Amino acid sequence: MNDDITVSLRGLNKLAKILKKKRIDNGALTLSSPEVRFHMDSETHDPIDLQTKELRETNSMVEEFMLLANVSVAQKIYDEFPEFALLRKHPAPPPSNYDILVKAAKSKAGFFYRSHEFIIKSCAFWLAGRLSESDHWKSVS
Repeated sequence: MNDDITVSLRGLNKLAKILKKKRIDNGALTLSSPEVRFHMDSETHDPIDLQTKELRETNSMVEEFMLLANVSVAQKIYDEFPEFALLRKHPAPPPSNYDILVKAAKSKAGFFYRSHEFIIKSCAFWLAGRLSESDHWKSVS
């Protein structure tokens, strides 16, 4: 198909791929967690089947342009009202989130484990270094 809409969508998809590559090259995290749906037995209400949602290229394209919109608005707010711009910070995850990772890492020879806090701080330090290298983010105190 080579109608105007198809050609435009292909162009937008190419642009979205460029934007995604640039984000990843600048240290963006890629978190993929498929949407899961349970099919339940109508009488017992027990789960009888599990289905994961298939992600298409268009999902990624829409995600990239939503991120671009959010970053653009945040940058405009910072440029126009730097004293009112906010940076949202997520709280540290609970240590139990790392249990499987730690167990798997401990099973490998040569892995030295200090603590969950060490892992969290190491990840935060690495992320902070990546963010400071990026032209897209500025800290607001």
